[in-house]
Amino acid sequence: MRIGYFYQDNGPHTHVHLELAKPMLESVRKVMPGVEVHQLTDRKSGVLFGVDGVHRIGGQMPMAVRRMSHHAKLEGDWLFIDTDIVFLKDVRHVFDDQLFDLALTDRIGTSMEGSAYARAQPYNMGVTFSRCRKFWKDVRNLLKTLPPKYQEWEGDQRVVCEMAANNEKLDLGYKIGILPGRIYN
Repeated sequence: MRIGYFYQDNGPHTHVHLELAKPMLESVRKVMPGVEVHQLTDRKSGVLFGVDGVHRIGGQMPMAVRRMSHHAKLEGDWLFIDTDIVFLKDVRHVFDDQLFDLALTDRIGTSMEGSAYARAQPYNMGVTFSRCRKFWKDVRNLLKTLPPKYQEWEGDQRVVCEMAANNEKLDLGYKIGILPGRIYN
C-alpha cells in the first residue's frame, strides 16, 4: 500500500494544507513504518519535506480534474487521503481483508452525520482505498462534463458519491466497499 495526498498551491490561503500534511506524515511514520507517502501535485507547487515520492501533472486544468488525473495514473493499492488526516492505527489490513476496486468511508458516526453535506455526499473522499485506475478515469471523464466551478472543487466528490450510490443499479461493474466512517475517518 502507498499513501497519496493531493496538494496544489493556489495562493496563500492554500498553504495551510501543506502545513496540515506535516502531522499526517509524522503519524504515518509512527504507526505504519515502511509505508510510502506520495504527494500528488502540479508542476509549480512546493513539496512537503520527507515524502517518498512526488507526482506532477502540468498544464492548465481545473484542480479536481488534475487530482482525478493523478488517481487515474497510479497502479496498485493506494490510500488517497486529505492533508488533514492523522493516523492513529495501522490501516494496511483493509487491503488484505477486503475484495474491492474502491473502498469509501461513510459519514455515519462522524461529526458530519445528518448534515445537509452528508446527505448530498454520503461518502468521504478524504479517506479512499483504491486499486482501480479505470474507476478514476471514469470519474475524470464525468467530472469534465460538469460546470467549471465543480471541475475545480467538489465535483470529483459528487461524481464519486453518485457512482457509488448507483454502481449496482447502473451495472458499472465496480466492486465498491463501504467502510465505517466512525472507525476510518
